[in-house]
This record gives sequence, C-alpha cells and structure tokens, in this order.
Amino acid sequence: LSTDSQGVPLGQRKQYKIVEINDAGNAPSGSRRAQSPTRRISNEVKTSQYTWWSFVVVFLYLTFQKTANLYFLLVGIFQIIPSVSPTDGVPLQFTPLAIIIVIDAIFAGYEDYKRHMADDLTISAKTRVFNRQLREFEEVEWRELKVGDIVVANHEILAADIMILAVIPAEGSRSGGNMGLCYVETKNLDGETNHKLREAPQPTRNMFTNEHEAGKLRNTSYMYGLVANTGTDSKIMMSSGDEFPVKVSSIDEMTNKQVIVWWSSFCWDDSFMEAFVYFFATLASMGCTCPSHR
Repeated sequence: LSTDSQGVPLGQRKQYKIVEINDAGNAPSGSRRAQSPTRRISNEVKTSQYTWWSFVVVFLYLTFQKTANLYFLLVGIFQIIPSVSPTDGVPLQFTPLAIIIVIDAIFAGYEDYKRHMADDLTISAKTRVFNRQLREFEEVEWRELKVGDIVVANHEILAADIMILAVIPAEGSRSGGNMGLCYVETKNLDGETNHKLREAPQPTRNMFTNEHEAGKLRNTSYMYGLVANTGTDSKIMMSSGDEFPVKVSSIDEMTNKQVIVWWSSFCWDDSFMEAFVYFFATLASMGCTCPSHR
C-alpha cells in the first residue's frame, strides 16, 4: 500500500483542523492564520425559517407544496378564463383560499418570530474569554466566540464545542480532586438526566478527538476550555441535519397523495369519456354519410 510521510495509507488519512489558540484576530491579511477556514465560522446559530424580506416568497412556496392548495389555485385560475369558467369569469375559489393562506401566514409568522427571539436570547448570553492583551478574562457574548478562544465556565451552559484544558473540582465532588475530570449535564440535548464524565485529554496529536459537546457544567467549581467548533460547525448543529427542515405531518402526506390520485383519475376519466364520445360520434357520422346499397 502507498503511504504518506507519516506511514498512514493513502485514502485513510485522518481529517484534522488547525486551531490558533487565543488568536486575537490581528493576523496579517496574507498570513496562514488569516486564511484559515476555521476563523470564518461565526458562533451565531439560526433556527428561524424566514426573514422579513423572504417571508412572502418562502411562505407561498411552502404553502403550495400542499397539493390541495395548489388544486384550489388552479381551479381559481380556470374560473378567470371565460371560455371554461362556470362562474362567468369570477374567481370565487380565491376567497376561501385567501382566507386559509392568511390564517396560516399569521401563525407561521408568529412561530418564526418566537424562534428569532430565542436565537437572539441564546447568542446574547455572556461567557468569559481570555483576553491576550489585557491578560485577564472578560465577558463577551456567545456570538463573539471564535475557534481557538480560551474560555472559563462555572456552572453554566457551554457556548460551543469545548475541549477541556483544566478543571477545578468542587468540594465533595465525585472526581476526587482530579484536576482533569468534570461532569456535564446534557439534558437539553439528549434528554438524559445522568451527569456524564468528561476528562481533559493528554497533549497528543489526536487530542481533538475528545471535543466536548455543548452541555451544562455540573459538580465543578470551574473549567478552562478551548473552543474547538463554533456555530454551524458544532456537533449539535451538524447532527441536526438540514438547516431549514420542512416538517410535513402524516395528514398532509395522506392528503397530498389523495389529491394526486383523485386528480389523476379525474383527468383519466374525462379523457376516456371524451375519446369514447368522439369515437361513437365518428362512427355515427360515418354511418350517416355511407351510401345505401340495395
């Protein structure tokens, strides 16, 4: 097998990332640090689905993904065409459809507004980050965290994926005074109420395989940690899947299938009846025009 300079077979090389520890962001524009992709990932997390400028377009697109709404829209369009309209060109179907869409828009806008408020509240929370110039820890908002920052946590929710550097255990804790052990509560992530044991890794080249998931620090006086992943690059966001998942209920799925089957059968029956009538009308006309034989 072909191997690299470190003896690792090609194609099996482990992925890694470069973390500039406690970088104040003053690296020259052409330097390797400034070009590192880890520096460009913001710690802002967005769970909302709409913005003020895209609400109408995105909402209407999602609304007419429901085949029932699309069907009534097409019926209203056909009602406008005088040659096929049974209502003399008056789109009566648009009135109930518009009422349904407006009500759905009000509820969707209100729910998304609450998501915006929750996002702002989350990324505005405070944490303490080591300032290299001041040589002390200072309070910053979660949105300002960057990969490589050194943070200190004290019975608080961790703002990003943290690699444990050192732990000061609380008196009487189960860690037995070990400077590298702490307990984390992940109830808000996976629903588990048991505290999980986390340990500071030894300084090896594989130390970043023990990155710390977001959680709440427990049974510990305080902990020093290194920010390894932020924002959309964190484990909790990577495991959440699509950025804007569109949830479809089982009733909507069943309704969509029923409307498609009904509309297909209606078009088939209508086409079959037209072909049937045309066929017998043609035979009748041919019979009338044929000369009689005596």
